[in-house]
Amino acid sequence: MKMKNHTRMVTLVLAMSIAAGLYSCGENEREQKNDSTTAPDTTETTASDLNIMEQRELLDDGLGEKDFGGAEFNIITEKQAIADLFVAEEENGDLVNDAVYRRMVEIEDRFKIKIKTTATGIESSQHTRQLATLIYAGDDTYDLCQMHSMEGPNIALQGGLVNLYDVDQIDFSQPWWLDYIVDEQTFMGQLYCFNSPIETNVISGGIILFFNRDLIENRKLDDPYTLVKSGSWTMDKFYGMTKDVYEDLNGSGSADMDDLYGYAGFIGESYYTPVSAGLKIIEKGKDSLELTVNNERTVSFIEKWYQIYKSPSSHIKKEWATDEQEELFKNGRAMFVEGDVNSISSKYRDCDINFGMIPMPKLDENQEDYYTMGGRTQYGIPVTVKNLEMSGTIVEAMTCSGYKTLLPTYYEMALKNKYLRDEEHYEEALEALDIIERSLSIPFWYTFGNWNLFHKMMTDLYSKDSTDFASYYEKNKNTALNRLQEITEFFAENK
Repeated sequence: MKMKNHTRMVTLVLAMSIAAGLYSCGENEREQKNDSTTAPDTTETTASDLNIMEQRELLDDGLGEKDFGGAEFNIITEKQAIADLFVAEEENGDLVNDAVYRRMVEIEDRFKIKIKTTATGIESSQHTRQLATLIYAGDDTYDLCQMHSMEGPNIALQGGLVNLYDVDQIDFSQPWWLDYIVDEQTFMGQLYCFNSPIETNVISGGIILFFNRDLIENRKLDDPYTLVKSGSWTMDKFYGMTKDVYEDLNGSGSADMDDLYGYAGFIGESYYTPVSAGLKIIEKGKDSLELTVNNERTVSFIEKWYQIYKSPSSHIKKEWATDEQEELFKNGRAMFVEGDVNSISSKYRDCDINFGMIPMPKLDENQEDYYTMGGRTQYGIPVTVKNLEMSGTIVEAMTCSGYKTLLPTYYEMALKNKYLRDEEHYEEALEALDIIERSLSIPFWYTFGNWNLFHKMMTDLYSKDSTDFASYYEKNKNTALNRLQEITEFFAENK
């Protein structure tokens, strides 16, 4: 199936790296339509004369100015790092921090509010349970809540979140509401949880692979950038490049942290890789959900990843912690390691490794597109909100502003010019990032599945050294079907 083209951030990289006159708004027809129709016509310069970044500056959220009387706009988040993407104490020279600060000040002044954040500092499921307890108790403290993308839908299905299509101030036809998120998370005309340019996780949270260029070149293996560009970056190719890499460098006779590996991974990847393989766990119809995971493609996927996970050249951690894997890569002891886009700056920016980054591999070359699991952070408006107009206004304004300034600052100025390390292959790295961004996906089955739609199939099977999907499916299909019934009944009742 051809992946739906959605609004791209990477075009900003190209727009700013080439003379403005060489780039017209025809690079993105949807963006051109929206930008040109909302742009002021009081100047002699038309939208078609501007580069993409300049076009975005002309966008208007149409909200005007509103006075909410100095009210607090309270956002609750799981981690302080997420809260910091909404509030900054001052400008300090950090590009992203300063963009956050300027947006905060602009939104606060424009709507006469004070943005306040609360970070619970607890694990995702605990955070969600605490949040749910507050909502169901009628606590109206929070105007916007952040949740893990697999946890938020549980609150929605219990009636704890507002259907965002009922919020007058939110306009999903605007370009700042990314198609691949809105369309996928909408069912029966309802949408309760969203990811958007309201913060940078929509890009920075994408799950990708990092590779050690020196290890690959020394072994005269195929260039990963070339493989990705040609569409040949598959699970079989990944396995072929990594399966014979292992070396017992310290002569201990057993695999340890001082040895060399083809791939350093962890069991958590098993929840993301079905996305990269383009698996359809369910088929979402207009008013129905069909369990479609039981097919030859799923079997092939399980067998291919089993081969990778069980390879002597793979160092796989069963725990969620990834510190060992990261250390292996930083110390030049792993050819590939999984991470997110944010890891470019947060984990590997200052290491000595000559690294690059590429999307997770396709299942096979018959798979037309790459798919990258997007940021696992979502937001919703609790049904207990005191002022729905204020919540809708601020969400729309923040999302538009994030699309115009925050994401370009992160992507174009920080990621491209400050964090990216692959100077010798800079253009290839940019092209790979372009592919990663265009391939971002947050499937409905992943968010609403709640661990019951075969999220754990790889973990469960591999822990038993099994690839017997047929038996696993028969054992678990009723649990999955019950979850689909629960989802369908909720949405039907709220049409």
